[in-house]
Amino acid sequence: MEELVSTTILKKRILIPGRVTEMTLDAPEIAAKAKPGNFVILRVKDDGERFPLTIADADAGKGTITIVYLVLGKSTAMLDTLGERLARVVKELGDGLMLWFPDPAGAIGTALALHATLAVAMTVLLLQVLSIEPVNSTHTFLSILPLSHTYENTLGFILPLMQGATVYYLDKPPTAAALLPALKIIKPTHILSVPMVIEKIYKNQ
Repeated sequence: MEELVSTTILKKRILIPGRVTEMTLDAPEIAAKAKPGNFVILRVKDDGERFPLTIADADAGKGTITIVYLVLGKSTAMLDTLGERLARVVKELGDGLMLWFPDPAGAIGTALALHATLAVAMTVLLLQVLSIEPVNSTHTFLSILPLSHTYENTLGFILPLMQGATVYYLDKPPTAAALLPALKIIKPTHILSVPMVIEKIYKNQ
């Protein structure tokens, strides 16, 4: 039988009004054992729906966990209206999916844990990027990588879309002959690239 504990909402920050909220909870037992990819099961009232949310951050020293959630259904809408106390949190953590990536040295494999609520974790990442490189509606992106590329899809599509920036798409391979005219016309403030593209441009200039 799952063990439930009450927790206090220490901090609440509206990231996107009516859509995305960040919440810091007092949960020392959970914070002490939280690992990347873990999620917690919440209930906004004793007989309420059980729903999972990915742990965006955990501080074992302070005994806190941070969650970021999209306001999509009845339970998250109720969660968004709570003041100080959250009804219940399940003490046992849920595990995310395990994705394996090759080590850069090629010797061993390293694991990255993810959960199905990847969109929420991605929101946290994008907000961290914005704290380093602010993006707003005055900025213009020139997209030269495939949208299937994770790097381009997140930072070159979702991020500017989220911030109201303009995105232009190069309709041919990013060679110097194609890029130079586009740069003169579009005058982008941001371009995302990868070393292979830059190397090809350099070799074929």
